[in-house]
Amino acid sequence: MKDPVTGFEYPGDWVAKCTELESLRLARQGLAVLTSSGHVLRRGFTTGTTAAAAAKAAVLSLVRDTGTVSVTLPCGLLVDVSASGHAGFGSAVKFAGDYSSDVTAGLEFRAHAARGTGGITVTFGEGIGRFSRDTPRYRQGTPAVSPPALSGIVRAVQEAMDAIGESGITVRISAPLGTTIAGKTLNPRMGITGGISVLGTTGLVEPWDD
Repeated sequence: MKDPVTGFEYPGDWVAKCTELESLRLARQGLAVLTSSGHVLRRGFTTGTTAAAAAKAAVLSLVRDTGTVSVTLPCGLLVDVSASGHAGFGSAVKFAGDYSSDVTAGLEFRAHAARGTGGITVTFGEGIGRFSRDTPRYRQGTPAVSPPALSGIVRAVQEAMDAIGESGITVRISAPLGTTIAGKTLNPRMGITGGISVLGTTGLVEPWDD
């Protein structure tokens, strides 16, 4: 059995030690990690994945209410994420899996979608941090959103647009408690103020403790 996220081939004796079929299914899908003891740890969803889910729910809800959306992760996996959407407003709560030290666990992301004249416009509001100074990669005032996370959000919005037959959408993403949570992260030391970062290289949170 291979981990579709890392490509790691699980040893046969690890697989044999796991007696829970549902746990093995999650590991096979990449939504969990199988350990040498046979115990399975669930992966969570990054802030980027959660924001993408909220954005997709918001866009879809311009036509119909939603309770779950499918999101294509930066690593290529297609996953279902709980996200509610109604009348152009979407919401998703960050699931951290079995990573107990994730300070952003349970953080709500909100998105508001409106029809536009063409293309996709994504902006970031309350609770999303911004750089307080120029860095080698970002200019002062730029939202603290990593390229893979932003690409995932744009892809989710495009998928929703295609599903409802729209050619132009504007989405604004916020995290109302992001400013409070940011104080528990490294953002203040990195010169990011006003909220959290929206991140995610694979789209999944690895369930390792510190």
